[in-house]
Amino acid sequence: MTMGHIDDLVDAYVLGALDLNEVAEVEAHLTMCDQCRALVETAQRVNTLLLYAPPPVLPPSGLRLRVISRVRQEAEQARASEISRPPAATSEDPPRQNLIHWLRSLTRPRPADPVLNGLARLLADPGCTIWEMTGTESLPDAHARFIATRQGSEGVLMANGLAPLSADRAYQVWLLQDGTPIPNVVFQPNADGSMRLLVRAPKQLANFGVIAISAEPTSGSLAPTGAIMLMGALSSV
Repeated sequence: MTMGHIDDLVDAYVLGALDLNEVAEVEAHLTMCDQCRALVETAQRVNTLLLYAPPPVLPPSGLRLRVISRVRQEAEQARASEISRPPAATSEDPPRQNLIHWLRSLTRPRPADPVLNGLARLLADPGCTIWEMTGTESLPDAHARFIATRQGSEGVLMANGLAPLSADRAYQVWLLQDGTPIPNVVFQPNADGSMRLLVRAPKQLANFGVIAISAEPTSGSLAPTGAIMLMGALSSV
């Protein structure tokens, strides 16, 4: 064969992985090429050092499962973080329309996720409304959106900035009718302070004027006993 530089044969030559004809041709080339001879010398030194390398160590039992679990956990945290941060509006995309586009991007078919499936149904309804909920002085950094229709009795609540609570406390949703709080779902936020959940009302949401969240015992309360953390008006926008 016609020999140029033998860069791609150096390692195989040093490790004795070439056949006799290839060895003869490589060695003939080395007598004429200082560059390739230097590569062989370097590879031989590395090969010698490998003799002193520590023996391979088997990974501890269960490491593979722990790694897979950690990857899944970090992927879920990243996804939750993405859900809690909608994209900023642009001059070409009005704020509300931009928000709806973002919400719809979360609603690809997920048979095992009733919240996102419910969100997809709501966004397909021309009467879909997005109500803002802001944190009170008890939790000023919290923010939430309630997506529903006034004619329906079910909505999706998406919140972030929720502070962790003690083990005996949880967040509870309230729907206020003529100033009277009607108890609703009790929940714990994710580790990053976000949460999305279904809120089912006992009647059409048009009957309620306010949605609120307070801190209550984990079993829930019939009337708010803790501070109101977030609140939003269910006005007809």
